[in-house]
Amino acid sequence: MLHLDVEPARGPNQTRPAGGNGERVPGEPVVGAVEAEHLTEDAELERRNRFGDKRHHVPDHPHLQTLVADFARRLSSLPLVPGVRQRDTQPMTTTETHAVPAEAVAHFTAKLRFETDPSDVAAALAADPDALVLVDSRNEMAWAQGHLPQAVHLPTAQIRDGAPELLSLDRPVVVYCWGPGCNGSTRAALELARLGYTVQEMIGGFEYWAREGRPVETARGIEQHPYDPLTGPPLGAACAC
Repeated sequence: MLHLDVEPARGPNQTRPAGGNGERVPGEPVVGAVEAEHLTEDAELERRNRFGDKRHHVPDHPHLQTLVADFARRLSSLPLVPGVRQRDTQPMTTTETHAVPAEAVAHFTAKLRFETDPSDVAAALAADPDALVLVDSRNEMAWAQGHLPQAVHLPTAQIRDGAPELLSLDRPVVVYCWGPGCNGSTRAALELARLGYTVQEMIGGFEYWAREGRPVETARGIEQHPYDPLTGPPLGAACAC
């Protein structure tokens, strides 16, 4: 009878045992402990501190300090590596459970202070065209596809140098990007806040402004896309939300 030495099948995350010298077999993936693939809380806090040290000084004003902190928190909370963050895999302690309501109140209060939406922006401009300044933070190609009427084109990378020439510190700024799938407006709002501007982010971005049937400006003039009923009630009708 013929006997064959067959190596057991390995799963996608299983490597061949290392040799006597402990070296990995060439060609095999490196699979370490799960903890090594994720940052610890201390390491992440240290990274945030280093990141903050390299940025502009925030004017010593409570409102601006809170504004910058909120946008920075939202950006820095994004996962730094693929997979589930370590703290999300661990059960919450009693202290963390009791802290959740207070944290939730602070979080949602900040969202209402620092975020707005197409409907509220349109209502504010209808009541007073000079109530705020709209800033489109997308690139030249996106701007040419269409933008909100009267918006100022100021891509995020140009805010540091261009904002002082184009925007007044005395007028509130509302910044937008493409849509819900893009956090470009969050980055732009953070840059503006660091420069001392009172700024809000328009959630939904250009996409939802257009899908709600609101006016869009292009090289051809003012256009209006068909209203999408999935975005809410028709223009002029209150959603009471």
